[in-house]
Order: sequence, then structure tokens, then C-alpha cells
Amino acid sequence: MATTTTWESLIERIVNNLWPGRFPLKITATGGSGTTFVASTAAYSSASANAYDAVYIFILDTTDDLAPKGEFGQVTSAGFTAASGTWALGSTLTAIASGDVGLFLYGLHPNELLDAANDIQRTLYLPRYTIMSPITDGDMEATGTTSWADVGTCTQTKSTTASEVLTGTQSLKLVITAGITNGVTSDPLPVQDSENILVSVAFKTATTLGSLSVQLYDVTNAAAIQTVTPTNTRLPAWAECRFEKAVPSGCQQIAIRLLNSSATDEATVYVDWVAAYRTEESTYNLPTAVLDATDAAIMFLPLGFSTDDSYVYNASLNFEAWPSEPLRDLRALNSQRIVVGRPIQYPLFLKYRTTGSVMSALTSTTEAPVEMILHGALSICLNKLADRTGDMATKADLVRRAVAAFAVYQHLLDAAGLLRPRVVSSRRERVNVPW
Repeated sequence: MATTTTWESLIERIVNNLWPGRFPLKITATGGSGTTFVASTAAYSSASANAYDAVYIFILDTTDDLAPKGEFGQVTSAGFTAASGTWALGSTLTAIASGDVGLFLYGLHPNELLDAANDIQRTLYLPRYTIMSPITDGDMEATGTTSWADVGTCTQTKSTTASEVLTGTQSLKLVITAGITNGVTSDPLPVQDSENILVSVAFKTATTLGSLSVQLYDVTNAAAIQTVTPTNTRLPAWAECRFEKAVPSGCQQIAIRLLNSSATDEATVYVDWVAAYRTEESTYNLPTAVLDATDAAIMFLPLGFSTDDSYVYNASLNFEAWPSEPLRDLRALNSQRIVVGRPIQYPLFLKYRTTGSVMSALTSTTEAPVEMILHGALSICLNKLADRTGDMATKADLVRRAVAAFAVYQHLLDAAGLLRPRVVSSRRERVNVPW
């Protein structure tokens, strides 16, 4: 299962580490409005009305998980009423209610904390591997299912449940109406007649009845080229359908169809990847996530153990290296390409590193190690606070803490190997060796 951390939990940890000993840092409201935050537990008659001037109150959570969750307001000048524990806010939020939770930020805007975390996220080179598929959305990572059109009657969605995904972050979930002509089709792929096509589809079924037939389809002539139908009606573990077939004469486009194998039973199937390779094609455009082709490597997937059905195997991820050569032309429209060894006899996977995606909402997640993001963001935020204080003792303490946080961040970064890899070419020379 993927280990991810939400911005909601990360911002709370950043706040707790930025201002240890300050009160309050996190407090539950007992009431409020669009312009007030009330916490009767914070009532203290001796507190100054100016004690919280310009402090930001960030609404971390609400009883219904709706607004004002994620909203924030700044305490006005002399805006604290000590007797009731009420803070007056200079901006209007969705009405704050009892049970809502606020984070208090002393000297930093909430967006500055988010920007600091994202500045770290952008510089991490996180490892990835994915199927190299000429089929549009063959790795199932696209949002939505627009590349998988209905054939007959079928309901398709993307699944992010860990038990329903083999590689990447999601799979294609198909609920296929009974009937061997029902299912989905990929977008067409241009081909030349007589060339060989290698097909690979990873899937598993979720029902006791009905399974998946994989069909290589001649779009030009509206005819099946080859259909693989498992006789085992249920494959609850991940399986791979793999076969090679020549393109018939006159065929200019092919597609992969995923159909119900049963004429009488509905089938629920999860599909992790769909690939169709022109076995003599050697050059592939790399996905935009690959920033530098020299950081990428190609792996191939040997066949898993055979099942009772021809062309159906147990799916494995036992990758081995496949010869490849990066091509870069930063002026070209397709600037990052890779040349692979041919003929292609196995499904190919791309192993690469890419920067983390930025977070924006409380539900945004990072798959990077949370301690790494935490200490990197702390270093940035502490330096910002140091720049804004005129008290030299406070400034020195903030700088000391920033240096310590950065040292922890660098140690974690080095230990995890998430800095951008350096590619070093060595020059070979012939040397005369005396006899």
C-alpha cells in the first residue's frame, strides 16, 4: 500500500515544531461566526487584548468536514477578548461553529507554510516505474476513462484501492454486462500490415462468475485478429495475457478490446495495464514526468508461471534490464526520447525519477518521506521568521534551529537517495601496454 501524507496532517506537525511552547497552537472552538473564533477554554482575564495581534487562525478541521475547513483569518488589532476567549478576525470566513479546530500561526501566513513544503517537494527526485505502452492510458494513470470507450454495455471507473492495483496509483475497473460482445476498447493505434504486434494485459477478476477476454482488433476492417478467452472463469490473483500476432493485410489501425468472457454472467474485472508493441519499433517518446532521458532506464518483464489457459500467465514484476539509449533534443517538440533494443519480445517498463507533485488543498498528499518534508519546510520557515525579527537573541535562536532542521533534512535526503542522480560519462582510451 502506498504511504502518503496529507497536507492536513503535515501542516499541524510544522506548526507544532515552529512554535513549541506557544499557547494556543491547536484549539477547538466552542462557538464563533464568520468574523470570530471563540474558545471558552482560552479565557484568561489577565491576558492582553493585543496578545494575538496579526496571528493567523487556520481552520484545520470541522465537525462536518465542510467549510470553513481550510479557510483562515487574521486576528485584528486588540482583537482578543480575554474574558470570553474570543478572537476577532479581520476577514469573513464561513461561520465557525462549536467543534471546529483552529491552528494558530505566529508571524507566518498559511500559504507560506504550504509554499515551503512544496519547495521541498519540487526538489525531490522520487523513484517510479511504469509500463511503457503505446496504447493511450495503457498505464491507467490518466484521470477518468475517456480513452476506454464502451463496446456494448459496460461501466468503467478508475480504482485506487490497494488490493485492486498492481502497479502505479490506479487501475481500470470494469463491470461488464453479461455477453461476450460487451466491454471496452482502447483508442486506435496506427500500424502497418504484416508487422508483428506483442500484446500484454494485466488483470484480475473480482466475481465468482465471468472473466475477461482480451482481443486484438482490426479497426480498419472491423474484425478480430485474435481473441484470448480464459477457460478458468475466475482469476482472483493478478494474471497477464500475453501473445504475439501479425497484422493482417490491409489493416491500418488496431485496438485492444477487453470483453466479458461469459455469455450469461456479469464480470467485474480490474485491469492494471494494456500494452501493444510494434515489435520492430525502436523509438519512444518519454512521458512528460521524465525530465531527463539520461535518468531513465528500460526493464523487460519475463513471463510468469503458466496457467491452465494458453497465453495466460501469473503476473509478476520480476524485471530485468533491457538495452536502451536516451535521445535528447531540448529544442525539439518531443525533446526526451529513448531508443530500445529490438525486436521487442517482452513488455517494457520505464524506470525513472521525477519531482513530487505540489500540494494545494488539505486533502492533497505527498508520497515523499514525511520527516524529510517536515524538516526541509521547517528550515525554510524558521529562516523567514529570523528575517522578520529585530531582536538579535531571538534571531540567533531561529537561525540555529533552521540550521539544525536543514542538517536533518540533508541527512534524510542523502540516506534515501532522493537527490537528482548525476550521470557521469567516462572516456575510454587505448593504452599501449609493454610486453
